[in-house]
Amino acid sequence: MTGALVLAGGVSAQAGETNSLLAAPQMFEGGKSNYNNWVEVSVGGFMTRGNAAQAEQNQRLKRGAFGGIEDFHWQENVATNTTFAIDGRALFDEHDYKVSLDLRREDLGFVRVDYENFRTWYNGAGGYFSPTGVQYQLPNDALSLDRGEISFTAGLTVKDVPKVTFKYTHRYRDGEKSSTSWGVVHPDFMSRGLAPSFYDLNEKGDIFQLDATHHIKATELAWACVTKRTI
Repeated sequence: MTGALVLAGGVSAQAGETNSLLAAPQMFEGGKSNYNNWVEVSVGGFMTRGNAAQAEQNQRLKRGAFGGIEDFHWQENVATNTTFAIDGRALFDEHDYKVSLDLRREDLGFVRVDYENFRTWYNGAGGYFSPTGVQYQLPNDALSLDRGEISFTAGLTVKDVPKVTFKYTHRYRDGEKSSTSWGVVHPDFMSRGLAPSFYDLNEKGDIFQLDATHHIKATELAWACVTKRTI
């Protein structure tokens, strides 16, 4: 059995005037005015009873308290026709992070940097041998695996010339993941595959991508080149 309690709240970057005639969505989204910046915070807890590792795998949450910035956006005009924006997310003790930095100038180009990391949990238990009532399992918490990527993107968007975009992405997986290829044990006079096993992962990969598009009257030309490397 599992149980979860989540409390969430949002804070607008600017405050609107109270108006009893506002529709329900407007009451939570800054009234009748549209705002460019906002931050939402959340806090909660995840409580389990029974098989805690399986509960963490099913709910994709770690036992205990968690909280932080659920969603953040800030943008500002830093020069003529030039906008800088930051988007983010960070939840404490869940290894759930995301940040994006974007600088773009109209009819010229843009530069963007992104980072994202999230964690998944796996039940590392092995098999159950009913004649002796033994459950073969790993101690402590569920196995955990972090996945993430870091990317850099730059683009040229000048009018009447080919639009060119370059993107570099670094991806990784780091941690432990359960396996269904269980190890051999001898609970009786026969060999049986019941012992828990897992993968110890440390993978890295790089992707380089170059795209170009151009319009000539009613014809659109496109070209792309992608190369990948995995360790």
